[in-house]
Amino acid sequence: MVVNVKTPPTTESVSSDENVTTTAKRWFVYGIKGLYELLQCSNATADRIQNSGIIKNAIIQKDRKIDIDAQKALYFMHIYKI
Repeated sequence: MVVNVKTPPTTESVSSDENVTTTAKRWFVYGIKGLYELLQCSNATADRIQNSGIIKNAIIQKDRKIDIDAQKALYFMHIYKI
């Protein structure tokens, strides 16, 4: 009787330093000025995009400080094709 046993492929262990670098690839822009520099548009257009709610999930606001996750903002802009 022949039994086929599949062994899982060997995986290399990932150190915690590599995990930190892979998760640290997010970057933020700050405020309306950072948003219009990221999108390369005017101040009024950046303000209109922020107020429209398209990039609502990319914005983190603490008091008066606005932090925008640039990768998420660009992703949402790509989805809505603006």
